[in-house]
Amino acid sequence: MAVRASKKLLAQVFDWSAISSKIPASSAARVELNALRTKHEQLRAKNMQFPEEPKAIDFSYYRNRISAPGFVDQMEKAYKDLAAKVPYPPDNYSDTITAREKEADEHFASIVREARLVTKELEASIKFFEDMGPFEHMSVGVSVSLFFFLATFSL
Repeated sequence: MAVRASKKLLAQVFDWSAISSKIPASSAARVELNALRTKHEQLRAKNMQFPEEPKAIDFSYYRNRISAPGFVDQMEKAYKDLAAKVPYPPDNYSDTITAREKEADEHFASIVREARLVTKELEASIKFFEDMGPFEHMSVGVSVSLFFFLATFSL
């Protein structure tokens, strides 16, 4: 079960070049990102060498090789009984993790919405200042009214 969960986690594909393009090249964060990428690749390679399910034991092979009558049948029965009785810990965390992922997605979506609104407001401000014209060409009345407007204008 743990192998399956770790395979699912490590199967996620990251666009490392897109992530690193958002970090300045001279930044210490770039070094940390490269270390994280290396560690991720090492863990992924190590994890992929294990099968999701263990190989089934071929008891017929052992029946042909071992001459003691009934020994392999006893071992097979004991193995199946043991496999049925092994208590696997309950999965108490998947639902919590999924819920927290959903909360984080909603939180980040709200941050993106707010950032887009702020971006639109700032673009409108930039357009206003670009369309304003140079101060040298303004009359005193226009510049006074403009500064009164800017005093009430919130960024």
